[in-house]
Amino acid sequence: MIRVTVRQYDSASGDQLGNVSSIDFGSILRNKHSAIKVVDFAVSGAFGISNPRLRVIDAGEIEISSSDEINEDGTAESGNFGIEYSSEFVEKEELTKFFYNIDGDVRFSMKTANITDYVYLSINPGARDVRFGRVSYRFLFDFQDLATPSSSSSSSSSHAGG
Repeated sequence: MIRVTVRQYDSASGDQLGNVSSIDFGSILRNKHSAIKVVDFAVSGAFGISNPRLRVIDAGEIEISSSDEINEDGTAESGNFGIEYSSEFVEKEELTKFFYNIDGDVRFSMKTANITDYVYLSINPGARDVRFGRVSYRFLFDFQDLATPSSSSSSSSSHAGG
């Protein structure tokens, strides 16, 4: 059985805070980005994990991005849902890459055979007074099925409250 564990880290020290099923961004002021949340994804029960990616599947009432251009990794240069990634922990004051659109994948790498890069996330509700309860992300990856030599895909959802 394939299992994905979302592990959250302290954004200043890089210390692991624990395993989470949701990310709490807390209270967010209009036109301000939330505190940065740092996670990685540990996958067990699968072999040959590759092509890890994350997407926003529900943005509540918040616009994803107003950017017209998409980068090679699936990010935009501006937007309201910040995302960056790194194979080594780096303290970040703000994020400069963003999700491009709903259901658009942002691709990153594996730092070990079964653990992804650190993924840094933030949310900006924009100028509108928006009340939203949840934003949903989906983590996807490819893997080699041990029973057959063909590759398969899997996904796991994570929710962020605001």
